Amino acid sequence: MGEPKQTLPMPARGLKTLRNALISGVFLLAPLIATIIVFVLLIEYVGAPLGGQIYNALPGSVQNFFGTQMLSNIIGTVLVLVLITLVGLFNNFILGSWLTRNVEKFFLRLPIVNAVYRTVKQIIDTFKEQKKTAFSQVVLVQFPRQGLWSVGFVTTPTKGETARRLNGEYTNIFVPTTPIPTNGFYLMVPTAELIFLDMSVGDGMKMLISGGAVTPDTVPVKSNDDE
Repeated sequence: MGEPKQTLPMPARGLKTLRNALISGVFLLAPLIATIIVFVLLIEYVGAPLGGQIYNALPGSVQNFFGTQMLSNIIGTVLVLVLITLVGLFNNFILGSWLTRNVEKFFLRLPIVNAVYRTVKQIIDTFKEQKKTAFSQVVLVQFPRQGLWSVGFVTTPTKGETARRLNGEYTNIFVPTTPIPTNGFYLMVPTAELIFLDMSVGDGMKMLISGGAVTPDTVPVKSNDDE
């Protein structure tokens, strides 16, 4: 018989419950608070400079109609967003694409700035490529050794000469690095040794980039034995 399970005293259990509730509240409110902060900073540091110029250029009667400068800041933010949209449209043309490439090369030549620019660009490119990625499913694979599990992404079943020289059914897996998932390892893994997950590729990428701090909702996990 095993030792009897020890229970915490009532005050300790209450503190533990409050601590868990606090942590749950933080995780629930963090995305909302972060979103509000981003929009406030966007209005204050992006819209306010343009909005201030618009506000000062208006006649006094119009300024009185606005009441405060906040409305003009919001208008300035909208105008900046429209400008960003126009830049995105301009990039679809040959001249815009050429200009974008040269601006990028300029930033990549700047010390310190190039490291920040490259890191942010890699993260953005990762999410941008999700819509046209070759990844079809998220899996768990034992990597870098037996007993340790990593999140990987299915590309295609192993085909061609590599498939002919291997015994059994294999699947091509890409295991990205954290937190920059544009680098990683290409593996050919026996299909029977993979655990196929129900989470989307996007959720899998979010979990990788956050180092496991952001995880999708619990979903049933299906393995090859379930098929």
